[in-house]
Amino acid sequence: MKILQKSYNTLRVLSAEMIANSQVGDVRSCMMCAPVMFTLFKDYYNYFGGREHINRDRFVLADVGMTPLYYATLNLFGINLTIDDLKDFGEQGSKTPVSPSLETDGVDAGVSAKGQGIPTAVGLALASQSLASKFNVQKFNVISHYTYCLASTSNLQEGVSQEAMALAGNLKLSKLIVICNFIEEQALGENLKKKYNAMGWNVITVSRSSNAMFLGFALTRARLSQKPTLILLKNTLKKNFPEIKSRLITKNEVEKMKADFGFNGSYKVENNIRQYAVRTTRRLKVEYYKWEKRVVLYRNTHPQLSEELNNYFVKPKLTISKSLKSKLEAEKNLNEANKMIIEAIKDNQKCLMLASIKEKLLPIKIQEEQKIFSKKNYRAQNLVFGNRENAMAEICTGISLYFGAPTYVYAPICLLGQMLAGVEHSAQNNLPVMFCFYQSGNCVNQQKTNIELYGQFEWLGNLKNIDIYQPATSMELLACYKNIYEKGSPSCMVLPQREYDLLDVDLDLAGKGAYVFEGKDNANYTIVASGREFYIAKEVATLLKKSGKTVKLISSPSWTVFRGQPQKYRNSVLESTDENVVFLTRTNTKNLYDGKTNRFRYINVNDFTDTPEIITPELIKAIRKAIN
Repeated sequence: MKILQKSYNTLRVLSAEMIANSQVGDVRSCMMCAPVMFTLFKDYYNYFGGREHINRDRFVLADVGMTPLYYATLNLFGINLTIDDLKDFGEQGSKTPVSPSLETDGVDAGVSAKGQGIPTAVGLALASQSLASKFNVQKFNVISHYTYCLASTSNLQEGVSQEAMALAGNLKLSKLIVICNFIEEQALGENLKKKYNAMGWNVITVSRSSNAMFLGFALTRARLSQKPTLILLKNTLKKNFPEIKSRLITKNEVEKMKADFGFNGSYKVENNIRQYAVRTTRRLKVEYYKWEKRVVLYRNTHPQLSEELNNYFVKPKLTISKSLKSKLEAEKNLNEANKMIIEAIKDNQKCLMLASIKEKLLPIKIQEEQKIFSKKNYRAQNLVFGNRENAMAEICTGISLYFGAPTYVYAPICLLGQMLAGVEHSAQNNLPVMFCFYQSGNCVNQQKTNIELYGQFEWLGNLKNIDIYQPATSMELLACYKNIYEKGSPSCMVLPQREYDLLDVDLDLAGKGAYVFEGKDNANYTIVASGREFYIAKEVATLLKKSGKTVKLISSPSWTVFRGQPQKYRNSVLESTDENVVFLTRTNTKNLYDGKTNRFRYINVNDFTDTPEIITPELIKAIRKAIN
């Protein structure tokens, strides 16, 4: 048996053993795509240098069913996974979880849902294109790498993938190559070549997907294209491995497969096969040293650009608090205050990308030198997605995967439902994506819609790594941004629509997530509120005090941040002896507030009015009555 064919079969057997042991994965896809994975890693994909190498290629596995094949390939090429790690596939706490994770060395993107992979790859390609346009000069292409994505037919058919690919074609992201395991039975007669050609993609069809020469020819053509490329590997379930009847495989079927391939032993890789694969590492090492020499010449000939590149992803200290404080103290409208802060942050952080669905909705004033990112202007940092709100959050997550580049997503809250998966994806990967939602006219004045939207927003507080912000004043907003910027973790914020009265707020206390706005301990009532509900709480507290009651009023710009404060501070804000503690919320959701549902009372403002933005005396009296 030729060594190339034996290498393919080694990947197939390793994948099949992992699937049989865990009963997770798609063995048919792993069998079909073993040749292209080996060819890609052997001759095209530059993985050397690890995550610190800025010019290495990126690889995104969109089809999670092929995760066993991905891990087997990483092991075969000596990328920080052992045979024992393969045996632990799917085990809790192992280096080889069911879905690829950034915690595993060699994995460039953590993807778990079917529609996340392709948009993530588009985001990575967009970020690298932006960086290349800023720092590449004649004879010195210091940023010249590719982004590869291995997907299935079903991945292509996801709506979020369609939106992302349409954007990539429009922007001519030529360094993006998507390889699809194309099953004709699943395409339902759709002509994918015409479809993606119309989207601006270069489409290459490979009819003999197990032939190294055909695969190499397709990948070489893809790398030379001036457009993003889709490689369709034509496979048929009936012809390719017909003896495998389902996605899973039994241990007996694995033994039969090994006998057919002439393999002995379990999880075994022959030395000649491993040595054949590892030669690639030696070749890539030589290429890396050549690139380093180019970088030295680049540093000598273009010292200013070189210095900017070195500092591009270094987060500078946030020095805007003092300069903005006096301006924000006089600003009643949170949307206007938000624009002031974002403009200051963008001047401070050079690699910040701003994203919205329309140019006029971007939270900055577009100057002549700040045009929209397009195929004619890759230097711009303002992204406009049009009606691609499903893909926007996922693509921005991909951008932030690129060396942790911060990305800011600005959208009306009515798009929250479409973006939930993207928000969750950024939280899973702990990426510095800032999601800022504002109330638009077609979302307000609809009680049912409000309850659903804010219920989803508060549900986000259950996600690991993410902070939820609901500021009530411009100073609280500044405190929220200070936290977001310094922590560098994913965050979600919602801004009230209307203007509110100016309030005296301590910036440092607001930054702790919750603070006592007025009142003392052992009050008759303790009222906790965030965002627009804080102003309702303030009016209710005034009525209660007129009737002879004492009230302690707590503002909570971020309950998730407050939960992370020392116990001593938390007790100073909300004493364990406090009685009649009432939370004013937008929904009946209670899990955002640390699960203390038995002791505290929750009052949903939407139960009393369809328009809580308009604080009427009747609304205040109704809520006061409910509190009593």
